[in-house]
Amino acid sequence: MTLFKRHCFLFTLVVLIFSGENSSRVHAQQLSTEQLSAQQLSAHKEQEAVQNLLYGYLLAANGEYVDAAMIIGDIGIEQQNSEILSSAVKLAIQAGEIALAQHYVDAWVAYGGGTVARQNQAELLLLQGKLEQAEKLLAGLMIDQVQTSTELMQQLSIVEDKEQAVAIGQRLFPKEVSGRYHLALLAYVNGVLPVAQNVINESLAAGDDRLEVLFLAARIAQLQEGDNAPLAIMEKYVEEGCNARIQHCSLDAVLWAFSYYLRNEQQWREGLTTAAAMPSVWAVSAGNWFEQWEMPARAQAAYQRAGEVFSAQMGLARLAEDRGDTAGALAILKQGRVSNSEELATREARISYLLDIEGDADAALMRIIEAQKTLPNNFSLMYHHSLLLEKRGEIAAAVAVLQRMTQLFPDNPNSWNALGYVMADHFIELPTAKKYIERALQFTPNDPNMIDSLGWVNYRLGDLETARAQLQKAVELSTSVEIYTHYGEVLWELGAFEAAKNIWQQAEKIDPDNQLLLETFSRYPPF
Repeated sequence: MTLFKRHCFLFTLVVLIFSGENSSRVHAQQLSTEQLSAQQLSAHKEQEAVQNLLYGYLLAANGEYVDAAMIIGDIGIEQQNSEILSSAVKLAIQAGEIALAQHYVDAWVAYGGGTVARQNQAELLLLQGKLEQAEKLLAGLMIDQVQTSTELMQQLSIVEDKEQAVAIGQRLFPKEVSGRYHLALLAYVNGVLPVAQNVINESLAAGDDRLEVLFLAARIAQLQEGDNAPLAIMEKYVEEGCNARIQHCSLDAVLWAFSYYLRNEQQWREGLTTAAAMPSVWAVSAGNWFEQWEMPARAQAAYQRAGEVFSAQMGLARLAEDRGDTAGALAILKQGRVSNSEELATREARISYLLDIEGDADAALMRIIEAQKTLPNNFSLMYHHSLLLEKRGEIAAAVAVLQRMTQLFPDNPNSWNALGYVMADHFIELPTAKKYIERALQFTPNDPNMIDSLGWVNYRLGDLETARAQLQKAVELSTSVEIYTHYGEVLWELGAFEAAKNIWQQAEKIDPDNQLLLETFSRYPPF
């Protein structure tokens, strides 16, 4: 094996060779080629190529990718070495020099680069928008069956014109099962939903009953037809016997898996193929879906199937509360079992909230205080405690609880936001309140509730234009009645009366009984 062919070991050798680089180069340059035999000249050129290649890799290690790519690429062309040319292509791409990468990838292909080289060549053409040339190359790769539908989908994701990418996919993807699915996935990811729906329907009609196909069909239907469109697809799947590869096949299980699928988590595969008994977990997931789809009777039935699982009891309590049966919700929660401290905190905070709704403010406060004896530094209990204190008019005590929260949970943006908002709402040290809210926004700069808090403190500070811009951004990110209410008040104070009325009317449609909205109406004559 020659020195040149061993260039893959260059990173190991670089220090040894470069320690004498300068002197060896000078000496080599001083030699007359006429004094060297043909064998000596060949050895000298090979040694020089190795040193230059090492120099190129050293430049790459220092982040000088363009120079590195040119040195390495030129050596690759000179030596007609596809392995070296592949390195040059990668470095040129890393430097963002697409034309340079194209130059070396063409040489890579010419000197026997094979499938990988041709794939890189096609991708560079796609990056440059040379779609016809790229499509011809990709067609050849697909015909030769040297790449998969998955690889083709990844390559076409490069194309900026998403409809063009899907059109190329329609011409290139094979018509068999995998090709149809990946074409539908490409169209879905690129937002070309009509094509995605047509192709996935073809897959279902052809008997492709894999769960990923079902879930893609459900998601596309959800986007095209509305939130509860997936249900009909999944029910049909279950009625027809599901897929024999799924060990636990029921609508509950499928809905549970769908939740994970939408979050791009692979747990749905693992959960459905293990023998672990999960019917209660699946039933809770089904209940959550039915709640979301505003099907309370089916949600209730699902939660009841789950038994005494805490999350199921919470679901039943929510349904009772939605029916206006606060007493029933309280009864469910008081009897509900908890298995850890977080469940205990969640239950006690909710019971306290419902007691307050029922008008028993003292009992609500005592419930939280008793829970804090067991869980003195629980975030949820402390936060709810501060809300109750604020509602009772004990503002200093509420602020003290929130200040304690920022000490215990300095990396939790909600503690800083809550403290800043309460201070702003009650005109307490407004510049300091603003700093607290800005600190919260450092963690989550696009959180609409925190942007609302910042807008509100600027309103309290008298900076109406800044407040308007910030609250407008919050409204664009959320449909919160509280945010709409704040925005309307700032608009009104700026003299934009019709705009204020419009935003308040939108808030009223969402929640006509919202206390902040009603209190705001009481302060403005038109309402």
